[in-house]
Amino acid sequence: MSSPARPERMVRLRRAAARKAVHALLACLSLAPAALPGLFPLPTQSVYAAALVVAAWLNAVKIWGPPPLIARISRIPVLEAAFRPINLAAARLWGALTDLEREYERRLGWVGLLNGIIGVSAAYLISGEYSAYGVAAMATVDVFSTLVGEALPSAELPASRGATVCGTAAGALSYMALLLTVLPPAESLVLAAAAGIIEAYGIEDNVDVPLLTSILAAVAGYPPPRPLSSDFMNLFSITTSST
Repeated sequence: MSSPARPERMVRLRRAAARKAVHALLACLSLAPAALPGLFPLPTQSVYAAALVVAAWLNAVKIWGPPPLIARISRIPVLEAAFRPINLAAARLWGALTDLEREYERRLGWVGLLNGIIGVSAAYLISGEYSAYGVAAMATVDVFSTLVGEALPSAELPASRGATVCGTAAGALSYMALLLTVLPPAESLVLAAAAGIIEAYGIEDNVDVPLLTSILAAVAGYPPPRPLSSDFMNLFSITTSST
């Protein structure tokens, strides 16, 4: 007979898995301006600046609701009918995201989203293409440290905010597995271990992990990741020019 704590833990794990799936998706999307700059009509720095503004707006709407003027305009019958399908889809998405919120996000807004955009943008502005190392760390270390930490309870790391030994090790190993595709084992181990420590002991992981991991990779002289655009955009330009 299972204890009452087991079903409750499974519910927490499922919610954490759903949140971290969204987290990993957003982390990958945040790399697009740097990896595929040719797809955007603005310089990469401007794209990240625009993303910061949009994230701040979304967070403000989450906390305060839409501005009264926009809410009033949206109720004009002609506009309301024209945008009804978009509004319904947005409402479903908003509801799905709300279901995944943690308690503090209900009070403070989507600070994780805003901090993640701040971390990725700062990583790119400071370290340029090395920001790919930081985004990869954010998409792996954060995700697997949380999920494994929930699934396999273990001792907490001293002086951390609840980081566990199993969770931190799993997060670092997941990142190392990714790094091994582009770096030698020793360099992969060092950077992965550093990312795991940053995740466990940082002030705000969504800022610290992408920013500090990118800076460490640059300072250590690791090879800069080759932008995806170097090959993809050449193929894209050939395709479009032939049409």
